[in-house]
Amino acid sequence: MGWCDFAKELGARVLEEHRNELEQACQTLIATEGWTDDDPADLCTRLGALGLVGLGQLRARWTLDPAPYAPRRAIAVDWLADLLLGVGLIERATSARAIFDVDGVVELRRDDRVLGSIAVASGRGTKRWLTLEADLNQHTYRRRHREPEPRFVLVSGVQGPRPSDVAPPGDVAIGEEEANIINGGRGLRLVSVDDIRARPEIAEEMAA
Repeated sequence: MGWCDFAKELGARVLEEHRNELEQACQTLIATEGWTDDDPADLCTRLGALGLVGLGQLRARWTLDPAPYAPRRAIAVDWLADLLLGVGLIERATSARAIFDVDGVVELRRDDRVLGSIAVASGRGTKRWLTLEADLNQHTYRRRHREPEPRFVLVSGVQGPRPSDVAPPGDVAIGEEEANIINGGRGLRLVSVDDIRARPEIAEEMAA
């Protein structure tokens, strides 16, 4: 075959390997933690629909990489798997469908109606809450304008306790500014995947 056809098929093959690897990482997390998540295959397929380059762009945005594209070798697949399963939890709690984009923002839709949109970010297993918040503020310009703008950030892989002034409340999911969140620039509020696992009703607020 010609070079262009060869490169196209090779890219598709590499993309399929990346998709399979991500799905296996999701399945391993579910089994190891004893979770009852839905089968992640459909989520992985939808993410892979961005294409090889698009997936690399999303990978960079979700991990707050300063480069416009992050190759697979630079990013631990578990970081993406944990976040993707978190998106799945939001889908299940809100009966919405997640639409992925290369800018890293996830739109939540139901019956072709946009319920809301969320940004997504990994602390890469080492960042603390305030460091992650600062990094998010620097990356807001990378998100394309959309309506509605994201008000929440789904996060995972963050080390250490939350600052004491934003400790989760005892009986309120989200509603007060200081509850269960850190305020980022432009009104962004950080919600961890573990928060949603513990209290699925938080997802409803994120999609409102």
